[in-house]
Order: sequence, then C-alpha cells, then structure tokens
Amino acid sequence: MFGKLILSLAIVLLLSSMTSAYIHQEQGFSVGAFNNAARSGCVGSAAGQNSAEVGHVQRAYDSWNGTSALQRETATINQSASAVGSHGSQSVTQRASADGIQDQLVRAGISGKRAGEQNLSVGLDTSISHVGAVGRTTGTQSLVGAQSQRETTPYGTSVGSQYIRATQSASVSGGPSSVVKVNNGLDATLNQISTVTGGL
Repeated sequence: MFGKLILSLAIVLLLSSMTSAYIHQEQGFSVGAFNNAARSGCVGSAAGQNSAEVGHVQRAYDSWNGTSALQRETATINQSASAVGSHGSQSVTQRASADGIQDQLVRAGISGKRAGEQNLSVGLDTSISHVGAVGRTTGTQSLVGAQSQRETTPYGTSVGSQYIRATQSASVSGGPSSVVKVNNGLDATLNQISTVTGGL
C-alpha cells in the first residue's frame, strides 16, 4: 500500500510539471537620432552626421518538454546633412526614430500553446530652409528595422518576422532672392500576432 501511494503521487507530480512548464520571453528597443546643420551670413558651410545601431537576441530551451524559443531585433539609423553657400541662411533638421517590442510564449502538453506578438514602428522627418542664399542645402537619412521569432515544440514550429527599410532625402539650390522650404515626413508601423493552441 505504501509503495502504491508513492508511485501514484510521483505520476501526479510528473504530469503537473509537464503541463505547467513554459517559456516566456519579451524584448524591446527604442532608438532616436536628431541632426541639424545650419549656416548664415558670408561664405561658409556646415555639415552633420549620425549613425546608430542596436541589436539583441534571446534564446531559451526546455530540455524536459523539448520546447525552445528564439527572438532577435535589430535597427540601424544613418543621417547626413550639409549646407554650403554664401549670404542668406540655410538650415537642415532631421529626426529619426525606431521602436520595437516582441513577446513569445511556448507551452507544451495537452493545453499547449505557441504564441508570438511583434510591433515595429519607424519615423523619419526632414526639414530644409533656404532663404536668400547662393548655394545648396541637402539632407539624407535611412533606417532599417527587423524582428524575427521562432517557437518550437515536439509537435511543430511557429515563425514570424517583420522588416522595414526607409530612406528619405531632400535637396535645395537657390540664389540671392530664393525663399525655399521643404518638409518631408515618413511613418510606418507593423504589427502581427500568431497563436496556435491545443495539444502542442
């Protein structure tokens, strides 16, 4: 009787650990850049550059249940602005931002679940003012953002990915009587959710 009781208890505990074990991961990033180049008065020039890159990876493996999870995020921002001329005034202002967050859950067993959620957004803004100047004003910026996820159980694999590549540029040339302004704006947002449940 004592031996049977211990065996029964061991089975209950084993089933409990198999059905409740899970992997949960979440990661996010936020990167922004500001760039300004301006000149006024006599002959002169101004220039500015920015470059930023972020990236991270999360991995998890549950050897007991044979489940695993992997997710990655990367983002790169590059900005370049210049103002070359004489007299009057010239100005370039640039703003760039990238934000991402992703979440994943893997649970094995009868009530198993593979779930992943991703959100990725980017924004670019360029403003140029060229007033009464003889010369050229330019601004260029680019941004790349990417996310990837993989959730695996003994019964299947779920994969998700998102990618954004954006480029923005503006250029102005003028003379002594020129009054030119340029405003560029770009925004992009990606969202996706994947869920698979039951006997996974």
